[in-house]
Amino acid sequence: MNDNPKQADINLFLFSFPELAEVKRQLPNQSQQLRMAALADAIDRALSYGEEGLKLAIEILMNESGQMRLATYDILWEKLDESGKYKLIEYLASNEEM
Repeated sequence: MNDNPKQADINLFLFSFPELAEVKRQLPNQSQQLRMAALADAIDRALSYGEEGLKLAIEILMNESGQMRLATYDILWEKLDESGKYKLIEYLASNEEM
């Protein structure tokens, strides 16, 4: 049993949408430019699944670091409507990792 409920939720979501799992699996093996394209694609796909997709997109953001995190944040911010931006700000404010 997975002791991390958040990761268990992500794994269940990825299991439900295998194309997202495939993109996530490929990310670590690519150059930075290719990773950015893959991240943009993953965020686009995730956001098409509503609230759960937004959670996954935020998780993608939180799994990055340094310049990749900033670039991922920019990609996500550009794709969100006002409601999504508000939820992103709320999430980041409640999780002091950023």
